[in-house]
Amino acid sequence: MSWPIFRDSIQSRILLMMLAIMLPITLMLTWFFILNLQHTQAEADAKVRLLAENSARILSDYLLEHEKVLIRIAARPMVKALDPDRCDPVISNYVALNPGYTTLAVRDLNANPVCSFLPNPASGHTMLHSSGFIEAMRNEGFSASGATLGSSTGRWISALAQPIRDSTGKKIGLIRIAIDLQKLSDDLLGSVPKDALVTVIDQRRNILLRSTQAHAFIGQATPGLATQSVRGLREATLTVKGLDGVVRRTAFVTIPGVEWRVSAGLPEQQLLADFRLTLWRCVAIGIATLVLAIALAWRIGAAIIRPIHDLAATVELIANGNRTARATLAGPAELSMVAQQFNNMLDIFDSNEAALKDSEQNLAITLQSIGDAVIATDANGLITRMNPTAERLTRWSLAAAIGQPLSAVFQIINAQTRVALSSPVQLVMEYGTTVELASNTILLARDGHEYQIADSAAPIRNRAGQIIGVVLVFSDITERHRIAAEKMLSVAQMQQAFDASPIGMALVALDGHFLRTNPVLSQMLGWSEAELLQRDFQAITSPADIATDLALAAEVIAGKRASFQLDKRYLHKDGSEVWAQLNVSLVRDAQGSPRHFVSQIQNITERKQVQDALQTSLAEKVSLLNEVHHRVKNNLQVITSLLRLENARAAASQRLRPYLMTSRAGYALWRCYTNPSTVPVCLLRLTCRPI
Repeated sequence: MSWPIFRDSIQSRILLMMLAIMLPITLMLTWFFILNLQHTQAEADAKVRLLAENSARILSDYLLEHEKVLIRIAARPMVKALDPDRCDPVISNYVALNPGYTTLAVRDLNANPVCSFLPNPASGHTMLHSSGFIEAMRNEGFSASGATLGSSTGRWISALAQPIRDSTGKKIGLIRIAIDLQKLSDDLLGSVPKDALVTVIDQRRNILLRSTQAHAFIGQATPGLATQSVRGLREATLTVKGLDGVVRRTAFVTIPGVEWRVSAGLPEQQLLADFRLTLWRCVAIGIATLVLAIALAWRIGAAIIRPIHDLAATVELIANGNRTARATLAGPAELSMVAQQFNNMLDIFDSNEAALKDSEQNLAITLQSIGDAVIATDANGLITRMNPTAERLTRWSLAAAIGQPLSAVFQIINAQTRVALSSPVQLVMEYGTTVELASNTILLARDGHEYQIADSAAPIRNRAGQIIGVVLVFSDITERHRIAAEKMLSVAQMQQAFDASPIGMALVALDGHFLRTNPVLSQMLGWSEAELLQRDFQAITSPADIATDLALAAEVIAGKRASFQLDKRYLHKDGSEVWAQLNVSLVRDAQGSPRHFVSQIQNITERKQVQDALQTSLAEKVSLLNEVHHRVKNNLQVITSLLRLENARAAASQRLRPYLMTSRAGYALWRCYTNPSTVPVCLLRLTCRPI
């Protein structure tokens, strides 16, 4: 639809006036809107964070209190005795005093019930298959399970557990208390405001506690999007749509130790009510201002029609191919400036067009220089560019390949199955992202040659983000594949080299136990391989070196260092000490998790004895050298003083004075070395400097 206002070329005047008036107002309103939004969001986040932190503190205090109680019960002699015939009366009395508990039980390491509040507790076989019990057994301290459906009560519970240890500190059993989650929700979250929602989520992202309708939601899984957004964060604030369909601004706080996550949220509609009111006011002001700007612009546009017509005529000439046409600089100063800028734009356009041609040439040169093969296609998969490396690998010339479908030039199959693979162009156009093909891809050249290749295809997008083609980059990795195969064949040789190594070799588990040793290590320490495999390295290490060895091993496991070297003392089977140089590195699996240590152990007992003797000898020589240094220093000071006196006396002699002026005795320790007889020798260098 064409409006008369546009046909009369008044559009430019109206737009110019409207922009002049609306720009500062728009910026002011936008700035005000952003500040108001930030302030509102900050207040909302502060509210929900405070609610989440208070709820987390209440729950943390609750868990801490029960941890202390379980520790005291676990320390009672009758509980530590684990005697099924003598059940500590505190087990039944404590549950009777706390209606929120469903049971309190003591079990041994095999999950067998020793003492329980329930007359018929679950069997040990049943508990061994309980994820909560298995997790509690793994922990060395207090633990809290996730939401679990109680087998006897049919209610959702959480089991708090504390290890029972004997007098030596060894874990001998477990004391567990089951808490009714519905009752716990009512007790801890009953004071939460009605418009707020507080939820506690366990380690499996199931709901443990809920401030409202707890009976309907406890045990249910939380929305995946919300938990995914805060995964790995101890605290976070974000907008979440709850299971009840209400969108809330929610804060997340993680309770240390049990890894329970407390979320507290308030309806976002309520939090942003004031902001939305302000927004509507801003929109109303903006519309009123826009109407005023259009009215003013309409009344002052009549004086600029002719220059705009001239400018339009120039544009028409350029559109018809006259690239030399330029706008006339006439009319008001503003329009004259527009015409000048238009002319400048044309000049820049001509310059950019020339630069674009140069860029095309540079692109072609760059493409020719790339070592990898490069093929570019349009959106239909037809080849538009190809560099010499691609021509060599595909055996297609550029002239023959342009305009051909990529599937005709770039034929790929699976190296094992010999089945044709999908075209990279089709995959890129389908997924709109970079696609990497499998490493077992074979390229079939036009003349029948086969190449093992590694390649990737990426979309080519215009400024609007639309895919207008695909660029395919691939390289010949045939030789690399051959080398990899040879490396696999050498693994067996490496295992043979482990046993045949001239120094001690060992594979050591993360806990210090030997996994494998070679004969040299057994000969060095006097222990057979079977005897070493029944021990850990701490058992055959001198007590003076154990702490250092363990600390370095811990740093390697933590990733603080890649390996370490340590001179340490091993205990020979006959009780003597063997000095050895230990080199340790860590083997990790594909996911980066530590698997075991590789230790190289070289006997350096004789070297240590020689070094100790050399250190003693060197200390004696240093003492002697200090004495010589003191005596030489005193003598040279006397010589220097005599030279100064002679210089003063020879003031009248012009022939002798230059020599005295440039003479000043001094010395310095120059170099120490060890001669073939292993005796340290130090040299003194005498120097003469001007007085």
